[in-house]
Amino acid sequence: MSDLFGGGMSTSMGGVSTAERRLDRITVVLTAVWVLTIAALLVLYRIGA
Repeated sequence: MSDLFGGGMSTSMGGVSTAERRLDRITVVLTAVWVLTIAALLVLYRIGA
């Protein structure tokens, strides 16, 4: 499936392409923000209750 979107051409001799690394970093950052937001909302909910 990734070959349809150019995934086969993006791989280099060294392994992971820069675009893939950037997407991995964005995914990790967004996941961390999501988890922290959920934790903050839980704390605010417990303070208000």
